[in-house]
Amino acid sequence: MSNCSYCGSKIILGGVRSFDLRFCNQKCAQSGALLNVSIHIPDEVVQSKVINIHKGSCPICAGPGPIDVHTSYAIWSAIVVSCWKNTPRISCVSCARKARIEDAIRCFFFGWWGFPNGIIRTPIQLGRNIVGLIKAKTTNPPSAHLEKFVRLSLVSEARRMQNLNTTPPPIPR
Repeated sequence: MSNCSYCGSKIILGGVRSFDLRFCNQKCAQSGALLNVSIHIPDEVVQSKVINIHKGSCPICAGPGPIDVHTSYAIWSAIVVSCWKNTPRISCVSCARKARIEDAIRCFFFGWWGFPNGIIRTPIQLGRNIVGLIKAKTTNPPSAHLEKFVRLSLVSEARRMQNLNTTPPPIPR
């Protein structure tokens, strides 16, 4: 069993391969295509940006850091349909706790009502939120997830700037 190179989810069966990376689905594979480019960004540039974000203020509540990537987990079910998601957020620990509590409450009330995924996945998603609440610390160093986010955002920004600079001039009429 391996993890998705983009979102970090466990891949039990299948998945999508791209170069040396493995992804849980096509959407992650498309988003993860930037990962191959991001490894060429100098570590000094990435670490400087990571430290600035980590020591900065929360983008959600504007409160003090440390800021990192925190994931909350949700599920809802209706008879034979279940939908679960993992939502990573860049925030302070306080905002992450609020998101995990909200998603845990949502799971508790709306997750159980599907067969078989609702019954199986609801305790898993609840447990992941509870573990996240218990393990949330305000003194952690920046995570690997934050570094990955910074690398991807730097590549995205560079591509966006490249597209702005290479836009062909308008055709005169």
